[in-house]
Amino acid sequence: MFEIELRIQDIDQVQKDAATKSIQKLVFQLISGLDMKDLELIVYTSAFKVDLISFQRSKSIQEGYTEASFGSAVAKVISYIENNHQKYTIFVTDILFWALFNEKAKDIAIHTLHHELAHVHDNTMRFHSYESFEVTRGDDILTIACKLGEIMWMEYIADRLAIASFTETSTLRNEDVRNLSQSIVKTMGETIDEYFMDGNSYNVFIKIQEESNLLLNITGNLLGQVHGLKLQKYLDHMQMEYFTPYLVRLSDELEYLYTRYPDWTGMRDLLPLAKIILDLWEALGVSFDADQEGVNIIISKPLV
Repeated sequence: MFEIELRIQDIDQVQKDAATKSIQKLVFQLISGLDMKDLELIVYTSAFKVDLISFQRSKSIQEGYTEASFGSAVAKVISYIENNHQKYTIFVTDILFWALFNEKAKDIAIHTLHHELAHVHDNTMRFHSYESFEVTRGDDILTIACKLGEIMWMEYIADRLAIASFTETSTLRNEDVRNLSQSIVKTMGETIDEYFMDGNSYNVFIKIQEESNLLLNITGNLLGQVHGLKLQKYLDHMQMEYFTPYLVRLSDELEYLYTRYPDWTGMRDLLPLAKIILDLWEALGVSFDADQEGVNIIISKPLV
């Protein structure tokens, strides 16, 4: 059984006990149909960054969380091994704690918690039948693309599984995807111009991984929402310009993966998703070929 811990400033013990009971009741409503046997703790904290990093250090796992110009994380699932068993702890910022008790803001706070709980379920389900894989070489193009596809899936399935708490006050992330898809064209154009000056193709490769990772993650959110609400027929009308055909292909492949979920075997299941990502990279000016020397990064002017 998981526990709830409140590290919230400016509340007394009576308020803390009442809030804990309220959140526990909410969680039991949200986890219907989800596997939470490996969830250990949910922490709402006024010191999100400090507590998160401290916890990661205590478990000797990679430190950090999403911090980008597009926005910073307000909740995060931490995965770790405890007594030879996989365990999970969810950290949530105090902004979302206070939002739970605000009639105008509670919907987003509930949906965010639901989304994180769905991440726990997804990890639990996939890793019972799925061989985990990691990127071990910087030139292992296919594994890198598969890993980006896996991360995209994680966002997709979390929003799809949490669709019951997606309300009329929530918004589809189509504008975010549209803006990011345009931003990446500009960024990659500038990066490739620098390449023609300094000749460092590996810097271009690193940049496209960084930029496409965010785009694909938010696209995963959008498609999870679209599929959960059964709005696939509207994808062609979302006016994504060059990104529209990629959006449709990603949608089709994620739906196919969903029909086989969670009975995957490993990285092989993600290869079709990786192929779409490589095609996107090529349109943005980064492609590859292989010879006896290894993999060559080919840089050209973006096609979009």
